[in-house]
Amino acid sequence: MMQLPFPSQGLARHRRSALLTCWASLVLLAACGGGGPTAPSLDVPASIGGQVVDSGAAGARGPVSGVTVRIQSTGGSAVTDAQGRFSLSGVPMGDQMLLFEQSGQTAGLAIDDIRPAENIHLVVALLGATVEVQSMDRGGGSTTTTTGKATVTLEKATNGHDADRPPGPSIGVGDPVTWTYVVVNTGSVELSGIEVTDDQEVLVGCPGTALLPGASMTCTGSGTAVAGQYANLGTVAAADPSGNPVGAEDPSHYFGIAAEPSIDIEKSTNGEDADKAPGPTIPVGQPVAWDYFVLNDGGAELFDIVVTDDQGVLVECPLTSLPSGESMTCTAAGIAVEGQYSNLGAVTAVDAEGNVVGDQDLSHYFGEAGGAEAFTVDIQSDHWNTNWSGSSGTVSAKIQGGDLATVETDTIILFETDPLIAAFPTSLPTITGNHIRADFAKADAFAILDSPQTGETRTVTVQFVAGGVIVEVQDDIEIVGPAI
Repeated sequence: MMQLPFPSQGLARHRRSALLTCWASLVLLAACGGGGPTAPSLDVPASIGGQVVDSGAAGARGPVSGVTVRIQSTGGSAVTDAQGRFSLSGVPMGDQMLLFEQSGQTAGLAIDDIRPAENIHLVVALLGATVEVQSMDRGGGSTTTTTGKATVTLEKATNGHDADRPPGPSIGVGDPVTWTYVVVNTGSVELSGIEVTDDQEVLVGCPGTALLPGASMTCTGSGTAVAGQYANLGTVAAADPSGNPVGAEDPSHYFGIAAEPSIDIEKSTNGEDADKAPGPTIPVGQPVAWDYFVLNDGGAELFDIVVTDDQGVLVECPLTSLPSGESMTCTAAGIAVEGQYSNLGAVTAVDAEGNVVGDQDLSHYFGEAGGAEAFTVDIQSDHWNTNWSGSSGTVSAKIQGGDLATVETDTIILFETDPLIAAFPTSLPTITGNHIRADFAKADAFAILDSPQTGETRTVTVQFVAGGVIVEVQDDIEIVGPAI
């Protein structure tokens, strides 16, 4: 079968022939007269063969054995024999890269526009990582003498977007930005001394400084988004085996959006995020601890932060300002009351522009009866005489109800308004039947009263610890006797 000559001069010569013009148009092949040559099938692969010689003086170059010759796109390979010869079949059409591997070095040769069923023969010499083509015959007897070519490309992306043109991706001010710089050796010789830089002084890190033909690597840089349109230019510089410089550059963009100020509050009761009733069950009289977790979840620093509670609970916070993303925990405390309880925590703040932001959060608990509220006290003399200040007798407080076994009797005291001004039992109280009796010296008891006047009714308090909880129960007494 006659083979169609593909070199350009061959085509130009044969286009003068109507028969060969018919070959050149495969669509019209059926219209051609019989008996002429047949055009190659489009699905028949090409072949490449030839010889590898050493880099000695012209005319005295001997064969080089043991060189692996590889088609980069398919991985198909052959090893040169004792005469330096090799043969590769199944070569795809189009542009292909031929790699020559020897002693840890790789050199590349780009062969363009390979045609179906083309038979390419070449003779090459290897000079380290460079291929020197002595001759190349592509079926038409043409001979080419060239050397390897050094080229490189750079593709830069911002947060994964190939943003060559503005505005690029929208990124919140203060959010992280990641740039990637993909470097590809698109030439046929090894590149070394590779360095990637950025015109906005972004620090770029690369995993290596050299690339074989066809190889690539990804370098990275990072920063923090600023407001408005942003652009930076990535640049790669490298050198071929002869020290000749090559390079490329690629821009990228993003648009920094200033985030709105915002604040969040999350309130909890005794460690539970009790947004819905009933919340945790707490015995009446036991302590309640509220936490108010405050987070600046906006894009601007906040100032004059105030946390309040709609039940008049005093809330204490460690800070009054928070940068974006920072948080703090405020606290408050109280004593459980009977029944369903709810309170609303609220926070307000302002940004540097004076914009006011706020948030609120509910919390609940259920006060269980049968705890401290079950205790009662009966002062065993409702009439306190003004002459008690010099008396040596005692007055008794009778504690009843509740779980008497939980009462820590050594904690019992008697006072009017200030626990620091209190009377103490004359002896350690004990449980007697269904009550606890505590005896106080009359002089000490009368001394707890603040400026008593005859005829007045006062309320006194007996305080003690029961079940780990401070319990306070009251009783009224009347001041009698001569005026003081």
